[in-house]
Amino acid sequence: MEKVILERLIRGVNKMKICLDIGYTGEYAPRVCEDGQTELDICVEIVNFLSAELQNSGHEVVFTREDTGSCKDDISRINIANAHKGDYLLSIQCNSIGSQKVRGAEIVYSSGNLKGELLAHRIQKKLRRLNYTEDVGIRNGHFLMLQLAQMPAVLVQCRYITSTEESIILSDIQWQKKIAEAIAESL
Repeated sequence: MEKVILERLIRGVNKMKICLDIGYTGEYAPRVCEDGQTELDICVEIVNFLSAELQNSGHEVVFTREDTGSCKDDISRINIANAHKGDYLLSIQCNSIGSQKVRGAEIVYSSGNLKGELLAHRIQKKLRRLNYTEDVGIRNGHFLMLQLAQMPAVLVQCRYITSTEESIILSDIQWQKKIAEAIAESL
């Protein structure tokens, strides 16, 4: 605990080390929006905007992969995050389901991780203020990425890419920036 406090003092009292993860793993064919952008394209853009927001606020950012083709499996990515001993891990994803009717942003945290749960509530509150989607809410989940993280971690499901209406919004660069800004403000 003393080492963590010392590291934060060296970085600055309010400055944090944030690990950012592009959640799409490539295990399945990426979902495609009406305009041809893929789930991976959208997640990369949101993570890039989020990184810029965090760095502009003085936070240190660590990526769980060097490019979109590397470290596709969860174990490799979580090992990178854990090795960097971040203050938080944010995995950015688009949700999908076989129905056009399901919509909304959803934030998932690991059961028993109070800091992760609190962060999930803050992110959802900021996203709700955008009035860009229905509020699916937050929930605890047993995702490997969340369970193995040695820091508070959340999975941010920005919207349902399988909804035509939501995929149009997810593809819009201005909305991608707004989503990133809302997440950054939550920290």
